[in-house]
Amino acid sequence: MTTLTPHEFSLPPLAAFKFVSIFPGNGTGGECKLRSLGTLHLPPSPTPSPILPQRRLATTSLSLDLSSVMGYLGIEIRLHGRPELLSTDLFGCCLRPELILKTLEWGLAVDRKPYQWIGFDGMEEKDHKPSHPDGTTKLVEDDVGETGRPAVITAAHAERAKKRDSPATIILSSLHLWTAMRGIGYAFGPPAHALAAPPPRSPRLFIKYTLSTLLKAHIGNVIAIMIIINRDGALPRLLQNSVFPFLSRKALVTISHLIAYAAVPISLQFQMVLGLSGVSLVFFAFNHFFRFILPRSLRPAPFDSREWPSLFNRPFVPKSVASWWSSQWHHLFRKPFTFVGYDPVVASMTPLVGKPSARLLGAFVVFWLSGWLHDQGMWSATRGIVPTSSLNSLTFIERWGAWIFFMAQPIAVGLEGTFTRMTGKKFSGTLAMLWSYGWIVGVGLLAGKSWIAMGLVRDLPPVPAWGWQRFLLPSAVLAPPPLWTK
Repeated sequence: MTTLTPHEFSLPPLAAFKFVSIFPGNGTGGECKLRSLGTLHLPPSPTPSPILPQRRLATTSLSLDLSSVMGYLGIEIRLHGRPELLSTDLFGCCLRPELILKTLEWGLAVDRKPYQWIGFDGMEEKDHKPSHPDGTTKLVEDDVGETGRPAVITAAHAERAKKRDSPATIILSSLHLWTAMRGIGYAFGPPAHALAAPPPRSPRLFIKYTLSTLLKAHIGNVIAIMIIINRDGALPRLLQNSVFPFLSRKALVTISHLIAYAAVPISLQFQMVLGLSGVSLVFFAFNHFFRFILPRSLRPAPFDSREWPSLFNRPFVPKSVASWWSSQWHHLFRKPFTFVGYDPVVASMTPLVGKPSARLLGAFVVFWLSGWLHDQGMWSATRGIVPTSSLNSLTFIERWGAWIFFMAQPIAVGLEGTFTRMTGKKFSGTLAMLWSYGWIVGVGLLAGKSWIAMGLVRDLPPVPAWGWQRFLLPSAVLAPPPLWTK
């Protein structure tokens, strides 16, 4: 059982939050300067013209110099740098490779078309027209092509865009794009069918819905963390007393470990839902605050809950492995993955191997990038905290289990595509769901095993030592001891 570490709790210093800076400097300030510089190239203009190569290359090289290269030299995004906070630091550390990919995407973007705000199709009621972040109305539905991108830039659109070309509106639009990781409402965003239903539009119902979502995710996260922490103690005893009284202690521990491995990605998913719920409430509060205190000409557009659908679209009911990743999982890294990996591979390999094979190769590259992102995040979170001797003693599965998980996914996608081409039938139904569960959960156990072995829940206090706050406060289960312990 994990023992308490004699730490005294203290808030992280202000320097720990340097990643929010938009100015150049060490750490993540460079990446955020990248976003500030890169997005200034992308807001709508009278015609979505190509971005000057000199500006693109200058931004890219500057951003790489300030941030990405420095990340490889060992400067990580880490708020705490404490062993008992590895699970929270993991999210921050995963931003490093994501921002490197964003450096390449926004720095090498050839035009603004994919980054045009198109709003929400089919939602143009008379009394509530979807708005651009700067308050102007969206392109009408008739002007949006099949791909979701504007098909025609009319004179009216150009006139509206001219009004948005002032420095203030460009900065507002850039800030909005800066925060829109999924691209909801933008041309590069995922299609509507790949998103969960948005929260209610009414402010009162939105708050109620978001608080309910936060509560459910909190309860799920607490249960998942309890399972992971008790994989060698209380969980085997519970299984023996209630389900498997006839099994040996060794078998019970093995089953408990498998359950704990499955609980790791579930806990991370709940933590992401907690994060999105909290951030959406913050944006909601700031929006209403600034709309209340600012003069009418400077007010931001009304808060639109359609920009905040759930990160996950019924993830516990997979339709297929391909569908699960493309339309049921979160889309936070979708655009940089496709821009840097998938699109170049498909474009270059289609003439050589044909489109189906090129698309499969593109999927392998995307999942390789995903494996790299998560592994780099875990490495950054554990470096200098988990002893090197401990990491060097890991088995192959314990060290590379997450990589194996991600690189196994395109294999399943390829097999599903082969089935469809050979039979002429869509891969769906109950068998497809069972297949997806077996593949995603079965191989996912390797990722859970790896992350636990690498110290994901290292030094968290045992459940009997928890104070009541850990059960009631969102994410308090991940707080460092002795905070909120008995």
